[in-house]
Amino acid sequence: MRNLKLGAKIALGFGALIVIALLLGGMAVYNMKDIEGQSTRLAKEFVPEVAVANEVERSSLATMLEMRGFSYTGEEAYLKGAKENLAQVKKHLAEATQHAQKYPALAVLKENAAKAGAKVAEYEQLVMQTQAQDAAMDKDRQAMDPAAAKFMKNADTYMAGQTKKLKAEIDQGLPTEKLQQRVDKVTMINDVTDLGSAVRVANFKGQALRDPKIIQETVKHFDEMNNKLKALKDITADRQDLQAIEDISSAAAEYKKAMEDFLGNFQALRETSKKLGVVANQVLALAKGTALAGMEHTTEIADEAVDHLSIASTMMITGLAVALALGLALAFFITRSITRPIQRVIAGLSDGAAQVASASGQVATSSQSLAEGASQQAAALEETSSS
Repeated sequence: MRNLKLGAKIALGFGALIVIALLLGGMAVYNMKDIEGQSTRLAKEFVPEVAVANEVERSSLATMLEMRGFSYTGEEAYLKGAKENLAQVKKHLAEATQHAQKYPALAVLKENAAKAGAKVAEYEQLVMQTQAQDAAMDKDRQAMDPAAAKFMKNADTYMAGQTKKLKAEIDQGLPTEKLQQRVDKVTMINDVTDLGSAVRVANFKGQALRDPKIIQETVKHFDEMNNKLKALKDITADRQDLQAIEDISSAAAEYKKAMEDFLGNFQALRETSKKLGVVANQVLALAKGTALAGMEHTTEIADEAVDHLSIASTMMITGLAVALALGLALAFFITRSITRPIQRVIAGLSDGAAQVASASGQVATSSQSLAEGASQQAAALEETSSS
């Protein structure tokens, strides 16, 4: 370092600073490029992954809500809304599949999209099954109402006939045994009518409350009803009355069959609704799992970006500190390299000047002595000349 020329020292110092600046800049550019790549993946891969998973989940929830409304009310508007939302689910699943194919790294999205697609297909079949079961229930309702009305009409007609006969027999003054038999018939048909009314009320209640157990318990009343009609037949001899009782029994059997058919379809619909809920929850779980996986990837990339930025900042600060220290050291050594020779030259010049000044003083003293000697000689010559 000491043997280097001044220009070489300055060039070496600035060269070292340039090298440090290039190293720091290179590391910064490398880190920024890495962060840029991660940010690009974040924007093009993982954020869309989370978005499409959320869309699948949202559409699935809307479909579940509409199907629940249809299951409870049977209104076509709910079914229409469910099908529209289901179409959106399928659309978003197709988008998820395309996105997973475009970016092979999204393995979770690809796997869950395939599973969810299979579940959505199963759900769609259950929707069609629900629609068919609801239509069957409507058909059963259409059969129940006329059968119930027919049953009640036949029972009321028979009761009115027996009441009229009882009044006529009372007016005729028939024996008590005969009158009691007629009273028993009126009582029995009245019990049958009460049972029929109880069946109809319980049937409507079970439908309103969506509780098949109420209807199941109500169907049992038909056995009691048939027993009373059989007992009524046993004490009836009139062919017209026997035919009326047979008509009541036939209407009751028709009403019972319609109720049992309705109950079977009702229970099947409830089972289908349960399956719909299970399948829908599975789709929701897959969508949620995909969204969580995307969020985990997003968090990982964000953490990596923060780490890289932190490392880059630390390296920049450290590099700047090193550059500052090196710059100060180079400035000190270069300054010393410049000032020392100058100081030596100045010291040499100062010594030379002192020597010149000393010699000049001596010359001046000698000149003065010569001048004094010359003056004395002139004076002596003048005295000699005068003499």
